[in-house]
Amino acid sequence: MRRFVSYIVILTASWALAGCGGPSGASSVAPVTSQNTADAAARLRIAALVHGKVKHVFVLIQENHTFDQIFGLFPGVNGQYVENLGTYLAQETDCQYDPETLGCQRPFLISPNTNSPNYVADAPDITGGNNGRYDQEVSIDRGKMDDFLVDAEAGQPVLGPTPSPQQVEAHNESIGIEGVYDCDTVPYLWYYARSFTLFDHYFQANTGDSTPSNIQLFSGQIGQTEAAAGEGTLSQPLASGGYTDGVPISNDDNPPPADLRFPITSYSGDSGTFQSYATMPVLLNPNMDRLAEQKRVVGYEGRDITKEGNTNRQSVPWAWYEEGLTTANAGFSAHHTAPLYFDYINNPGSGFVNKKTLRDNVENNGFISDIKGGKLPASGVFWVKGGNENTYGLVPADPIFTQNSSGSKYYVGDDDHPGSGSSDHQVAEAYLAEVINAIAQSKYWKDSVIVVTWDDSGGFYDHLPPPGFGQTCPQDKSGSEEGYPCGDGVRLPAMVISPFSKTGVVVHDLADHGSVLKLIEAVFGLPTFASLPDEAKGVSVGLSPADGDSASSNLLDALDESKLQGGGLNPPRLAEISSPAVPPSMSCSSLGITPIPSPTSLPSQYGSYETAGWYLAQTLKANRKVKLPPSKDDGD
Repeated sequence: MRRFVSYIVILTASWALAGCGGPSGASSVAPVTSQNTADAAARLRIAALVHGKVKHVFVLIQENHTFDQIFGLFPGVNGQYVENLGTYLAQETDCQYDPETLGCQRPFLISPNTNSPNYVADAPDITGGNNGRYDQEVSIDRGKMDDFLVDAEAGQPVLGPTPSPQQVEAHNESIGIEGVYDCDTVPYLWYYARSFTLFDHYFQANTGDSTPSNIQLFSGQIGQTEAAAGEGTLSQPLASGGYTDGVPISNDDNPPPADLRFPITSYSGDSGTFQSYATMPVLLNPNMDRLAEQKRVVGYEGRDITKEGNTNRQSVPWAWYEEGLTTANAGFSAHHTAPLYFDYINNPGSGFVNKKTLRDNVENNGFISDIKGGKLPASGVFWVKGGNENTYGLVPADPIFTQNSSGSKYYVGDDDHPGSGSSDHQVAEAYLAEVINAIAQSKYWKDSVIVVTWDDSGGFYDHLPPPGFGQTCPQDKSGSEEGYPCGDGVRLPAMVISPFSKTGVVVHDLADHGSVLKLIEAVFGLPTFASLPDEAKGVSVGLSPADGDSASSNLLDALDESKLQGGGLNPPRLAEISSPAVPPSMSCSSLGITPIPSPTSLPSQYGSYETAGWYLAQTLKANRKVKLPPSKDDGD
């Protein structure tokens, strides 16, 4: 059951919104529905065509940003509207009550363009908010989308008329969750959105942070069917906020210790996080199912694995590529590595894991080198993740972050995770361009679909209320968040890039991480997770995997029927960005894109607005004496 939040409820704004008017010149168009009115017969034809035409699906997973943060100012293309910060719905709901100023803060543009009135030094380098399940539920506030700052600033004092510099710094970092970008900061992302297909109603498939979100992109759920069957340890809410280990997985604790036949980069394992429900490899590869059954390594998935192992489908190869997986000091974040959480994969006798299915992702030994070397199989599904370092020679534009007396490097990650110990936004988009370039320039382009999305919101603001899917999630049967379903979470950016994709199109279909799996199922003729026997108990009580949601799309509306029938395909050069660089080699001006006006100007109540990156730069220059943050992934 999907429960849509009524827009009428959303528009009954709280007192804090009363003084917020709409931005001058912004669109007043709001969506009537989140579904495109595509012809049903055409959808069936596209589904039939894609099964034979597409052989490689690449899922590029970046970290921790929302749609509004990256595309909130993206203008309509080809006469289409975009559900962004210029719409009527956003204008009525985008003022967040600020507990530190007792006022109302609206989203604001921060720009690296020195000619812009919104110029901010080190604009790409901001710190996110709180993105755990508990924090997202607080921020979403049962569909009112009004407590992002309330959650981010919890416990912080009222600033008053003469706050200290440290208080101003902390406040600037907090309200950074409402800072948004345009094509001067992330022009490569805007180029892809304009040139291919952008989804503006794509959500997390659950409320939560990176671990459950990456697992969703691998399995379509976070363990609700395991919990419904009475298997595993039930996750419980903590009085302080957050959740214990178990199922459904609702925190960012590391996977259990690696127990494979080959070594991977060491990490601190947590055995309490083992999961045991169907993942995409169970559907993709009957050969691996049969091997797992033969070796008696099936966890709670015996019936699913037996059923799929007995099919006559051709096995489809798969691989999870992650930066630093086997290369020390290359930015590995174990809590992003979805396969390692599953008991029938993270096991020395597993039929699913080997050096071809769990792969590193560094420059000379990873995804790009495999693409360039033509080492991929004739078909397959490939998840690709960066990390909090990079081996591609990409460094922040400001050398202070890589050349400083502390001996540490900051903002060098390429997975787009915000924070000093992680990524600079421009490094991340340049890395993404390197990956897409490699695919476009390879023999795999001609039969590929590339899905680009982000795992979770990072605590950043987005105005669009997520629809609820399913009954109350088992870990929310009690506590302050009682009654929340497992999904969906905050809206995310998502794009489809392919020789078969429509160009310059905004798709309004309701979609989430489960839609990526629906796409894979459609391409390779697979059953749904929701149809499997070990998931049946969960389905029967309203706790289906996300691909059992009839309201969400399979992303096929991104594809052009005429191209699938042999018409003129998108040439690889359309997906290529020449020599991706930091700072980027494109801008709003060079792209010919005029963003919509920012909802408000830069905050200036306490002087100039500065990013977290600016404060770190002052520390590294010894202009301030503030304890440096650790140069590592922030853990979410």
